[in-house]
Amino acid sequence: MKKLLYVLVAAVIISGAAFAGFSGPSAYPQNQGFKGSSLNCSVVPIKDVMNMYDDQITSIRGSIVNRISDDKYLFRDKSGEMVVEIDYKYWNGIEADEKTVLELTGKVDKDYNGVSLDVFMVKKVK
Repeated sequence: MKKLLYVLVAAVIISGAAFAGFSGPSAYPQNQGFKGSSLNCSVVPIKDVMNMYDDQITSIRGSIVNRISDDKYLFRDKSGEMVVEIDYKYWNGIEADEKTVLELTGKVDKDYNGVSLDVFMVKKVK
């Protein structure tokens, strides 16, 4: 009976360690609702985003012009337009229309189709 108890206790300890994660500060933004201040990127115009490197973190400010698909939108600022991808979990209850000014932070995604922004933070600008 004691052996069974030891095996069960060991299994609980080992499985608990498998789900442990790092919860301290990070240089890489967390996608699960990251709202920390360690994300230091300035707002840039869309024309500058087109010249950035793939996977570079940036912020843009403007408004959504059109919904292209389930999570893809056409976003516009004074310098141009680009496609942004915003998963539903990053909206955080924000409601927006084409007159709402938003600040989007995300990762530049360059591929053979062009340049887009994979958004992980949406803020409404007042």
